[in-house]
Amino acid sequence: MKLTTLTLCGTLMTLTLPVSAATLEATYLFQNSLSAQEAGAPALVANNPLSQNTFENVDVFGTNRTVLNLVGTSADANQSGLSLNTTGLVSPTSYSAEAIFEFSPGQADSVWRRVAEFQNRQAEGGLYFNATNNLSVFPQQANGDVHTGIFYDITWVANSGTALAYINGTLVDNVASTELNINNPGNTLNLFLDNLILTGGVPGEYENAKIALFRIWNGALTGQEVANIAANPFPAAGSSVPEPSTYLLVLTGIGVAAVFSRRKASVRSK
Repeated sequence: MKLTTLTLCGTLMTLTLPVSAATLEATYLFQNSLSAQEAGAPALVANNPLSQNTFENVDVFGTNRTVLNLVGTSADANQSGLSLNTTGLVSPTSYSAEAIFEFSPGQADSVWRRVAEFQNRQAEGGLYFNATNNLSVFPQQANGDVHTGIFYDITWVANSGTALAYINGTLVDNVASTELNINNPGNTLNLFLDNLILTGGVPGEYENAKIALFRIWNGALTGQEVANIAANPFPAAGSSVPEPSTYLLVLTGIGVAAVFSRRKASVRSK
């Protein structure tokens, strides 16, 4: 038996990819539950004053999925939506969120409809479908065509004074704004709930919605990460969406050795 030693030394090989600033913290798939997929993440809390919220199966992007059907009215006390306590979960000024939803069919189009608000219903502002059917970081008119009765993958990013909004992975709003910051003592993020009339709310900016997915990241997703996620937004059964992170791989080679043995196949004669 002959031993042959192969030694690599003095070699530094580095493969570097961009490192994401965003970490996935919670995923909600509404499989007859408001709990997160991730252990330790808080559950969503439903505002269900009429006791008419239901889980149901509908077509979402060509696939039958379970969604939460939120049913209320525009009166302050009767609005139906979802709330998330983000304390310790994400930075109020640097986070990303994604919601796949529709404003339920049969309701008004070409009106202001609240998608998300961040001041615990105490002021105008936040994210809307506006009266010209754009996705709007208030008060921007923005771009992108959105309508009641159609599911969209909506992503928004608060990035330390910059607000970005995406429809199905495409950027439609990028403004210097703190409108998407979570700005209330309880760090509450509300979905579909409008601010209260008594605090200056405009009547009629609430609509019922059906939601199939909600996710939230600590930190700001890049535009490419948003596009990649939107291309295949639903995780496979029993899995979660991979972190939008990349890796630094370093092979020093110093002191690395491979030792292997080889049995001689033939006898050499002198």
